[in-house]
Amino acid sequence: MGQVLSLSIFTAAIGSAILGGFFLSWSNLVMPALDRIPATAGIAAMNATNVVVYNPLFFLLFLGVPLLCAGLAIYAATNLGRAGSLALIAGAVLIVFGMAGVTMSANVPMNDALARLDPNSAAALEYWQMMLDRWTFWNHVRTLACLAAAGCFITAALRAA
Repeated sequence: MGQVLSLSIFTAAIGSAILGGFFLSWSNLVMPALDRIPATAGIAAMNATNVVVYNPLFFLLFLGVPLLCAGLAIYAATNLGRAGSLALIAGAVLIVFGMAGVTMSANVPMNDALARLDPNSAAALEYWQMMLDRWTFWNHVRTLACLAAAGCFITAALRAA
């Protein structure tokens, strides 16, 4: 296996695991904590976090890992006979659709809807209660997708070695 390919698979595995850990911390720590404080404070904290998350490191991971994974999938699709190719494709599908797709189709729209509401309104309080469960469910999905993708990339690296 070439050095560039090995480094790419290693980077995809580490990037997927980091993203999985990031999302796991939200599901396991942040959202339960926000649910324990007054709703207006939880809404304010969620809105503030959704502003701060737009930073270079997060974008490098959030955009870079799926792009790298898509490149690995293209490589694997053109080299289906090579050991580990199917694992590379599976990992890429999990990251591109299970992480990035879920984020853009489920979590971000809920974040945006919450940000448009007056945090002190009855509508915001009602939305927040629904969002705590639904947002966290979709966050669980992207957590599992990232961690499963990391496993796929590790499998691909071991098979191709």
